[in-house]
Amino acid sequence: MIPRFIELPSVVRLAAHTFSALDTATFDIKEYSRLKFGSNRVAARFGYEMADAFFDQHRDMLDRSVVIPAPSTTVPVASTLLSHHFMNRINTRLARENAMPVEWSLVHRKMTYNNNYADLAKEERRKLLAADDIFFNRDFVEGKTLLFVDDCTITGTHEDKISSYLAHFGMTNPHAFICFAKYQGDDHSIEMRLNNAEIKTANDLIDLAWEPQHSVTTRSLRLLLEHPRRILNG
Repeated sequence: MIPRFIELPSVVRLAAHTFSALDTATFDIKEYSRLKFGSNRVAARFGYEMADAFFDQHRDMLDRSVVIPAPSTTVPVASTLLSHHFMNRINTRLARENAMPVEWSLVHRKMTYNNNYADLAKEERRKLLAADDIFFNRDFVEGKTLLFVDDCTITGTHEDKISSYLAHFGMTNPHAFICFAKYQGDDHSIEMRLNNAEIKTANDLIDLAWEPQHSVTTRSLRLLLEHPRRILNG
């Protein structure tokens, strides 16, 4: 029997920062926390840093490309904000070369997760993700390079989910997984502590919301909805 060869896509992974503990991280963990709760100021700074790193190292992947943030439902996640600034910076640099801009698309997911997701071990996350479905416009991205942008990679389960989706539908698009920070360790509680390094309470969030161009994210909305209702007398 003649062996059947399967075409495998070209895959690139890039992290602007890697870390194994919060106290030795090479980025400002308090600023990262502000990003998770909707700071567009931080999203712009982090997104530009990621874009410059990717452009300088992988300019060859940007001729027919689509920026795709981490899967979300109706309310955007922090990586959606980050991805907009990443794309804007990439397109500014492409425009200087009179090159075609990168495009934009979304990965939709059927369900969202409660706040405990950030505190789950890898196998527990994998089981939770297995119950979720993701969708994106396969016709639109056909023949294009896919740039999957996220804020942080802790266990890699979201990357695994996207890779499985691409394989399931026989999609051989070259693609890249680009994140601001990648965790190299086995403490599954670190994501929760990182997310809440600066924004811990509803009052912290209210202070942050005064920042110009603050955006509502799933994390900020959940924090407000979980805040205990105050009963006013009189």
